[in-house]
Amino acid sequence: MTDGDKLLMHIGDETFAVEADAVVAVVETERFFILPMFQSASSCKMPEFIKGVITRRGDIIVVIDIGNLFGMPPVQGKGPHKVAILKKDASSLGILAPAEGGGSAKKLSFLWKEELAGLEFKPINEDYIQGMIDPSGKKIRLVDWQKILEETQKVVSSKS
Repeated sequence: MTDGDKLLMHIGDETFAVEADAVVAVVETERFFILPMFQSASSCKMPEFIKGVITRRGDIIVVIDIGNLFGMPPVQGKGPHKVAILKKDASSLGILAPAEGGGSAKKLSFLWKEELAGLEFKPINEDYIQGMIDPSGKKIRLVDWQKILEETQKVVSSKS
C-alpha cells in the first residue's frame, strides 16, 4: 500500500491520501449539477457527501466531499471548486479538493514513493479507509476510493 506516490488532501487537522496513479486530472469547476432523480422525487434525498456531478470529456462524474463522508464540515462553499478525478477502467469518481488559501498550508500535496520507502503501513478495518501511514506523526489515512465509488454507484443506481 505504500509502494506508490500518493495525492494528499489536507482537510482541517486530517490528511487523506489516494494512490496518485489513479488520479487522471485535477479540474476546476464553477458548480455541480444535481442528479435529476434527486431533484424530482421528494422521497429521494441526495446523501450529504455527494456534491453532485460534473462532466469531463463526455463522462459524467459523481463528485463527493470526502471530509463530509467522514463526518467533518463540508470542504468548500462557493466555486470555483477543485475536483480530483480518479479513474479505474471505465469507472470514475470525483473528490472535492479542499479550498486553497485561508492562511493555512497547501491543501493538496504529494507524498512520493521514495518518502514512503521506510514508513510502516498499518492496515485499518474502517469504512472507506485501507490503512494509516504515519510519517513524522502526521497520521495519513489511505482512502479506499474504489469502495467509495461502489457505494456511490449503489446510491445513484437505486434512485433511478
